[in-house]
Amino acid sequence: MRLAYWYPSSTFTAWSITHGAVDALRRMGHEVLDCGIVAGTQSLNRPEYPSLAQLGEMDGIIISGPEYMEKYITALYPEWGKLKVPKAAWMHETVKREDYGSINMESVKRLADITYCPAIQDTAYGLAFLPFGVDTEVFRPEPKVERDIQACFIGLLYQKRQNYLARITPHLGKIELKLGNVEVKEGGMVHIRKTALAYADVLRRIKVFVNLPSLSQLLVTKIYEVAASGACMVTPILKGIAGGNHEYLRGNICFYDEEDPASAAKMVESLLSNDENRACLADTACKQMHSEHRIELRLQKILDALA
Repeated sequence: MRLAYWYPSSTFTAWSITHGAVDALRRMGHEVLDCGIVAGTQSLNRPEYPSLAQLGEMDGIIISGPEYMEKYITALYPEWGKLKVPKAAWMHETVKREDYGSINMESVKRLADITYCPAIQDTAYGLAFLPFGVDTEVFRPEPKVERDIQACFIGLLYQKRQNYLARITPHLGKIELKLGNVEVKEGGMVHIRKTALAYADVLRRIKVFVNLPSLSQLLVTKIYEVAASGACMVTPILKGIAGGNHEYLRGNICFYDEEDPASAAKMVESLLSNDENRACLADTACKQMHSEHRIELRLQKILDALA
């Protein structure tokens, strides 16, 4: 198929559903226009945006992160609604989030014929459920790499996460929870592909990845990418959301109650003290990610809807 793939081009959005998805579609044999948009900056790989006529010649259009892309696409293409090409969108966030309240879904849904959501509760807004997937070409284990980082979190440390760190740290005792981010620059600019590869390299060194609470009520992309890299994942349970924790992941991914930081700390300590149990959990989750949650499988579902 000839496809146009729109997405926010940034290290703040997950590789597997942005640049990695473009790679995956090409591996699947499709001809893809890379339509990543950089908000307010220049990109090392910024594309020339196609004309409306060029888009009209596509077999399908996919919009990853329509809640972010809507203002850019409608500005670039005031007559977007006249495109007869089949269009599908895949949300990155939950409709409701504690920092921004609620997304205006009427304007977002106008971008595409079908809009997918990674949060099962958002099907109430007329969206189709599609959980995140992972680019297993990038996020994979390397047996020869030593897991020399005991416990770690990599990602944005916004206020909610800082507050949780203040609560769990006193219970961690001698466990050092490393915190940080990964960024590779070339010529003074962030190189997104090299950053993703460097991030995956670090994940391969981690024994227990302690995923801090998120502002969105969903299983974030980080869970899939960490598990696919062979690290043991510990992440908050989603309370009050029926089916929100995807039962097929439970038993392989370790869920903690963020209201009980002492129990969460004990979970981390137990995993670090039992190498055999930790390795078994991590290996099972990793194999499941590579067999059942590859990004190609998610994209194929979208492509089937476009056909």
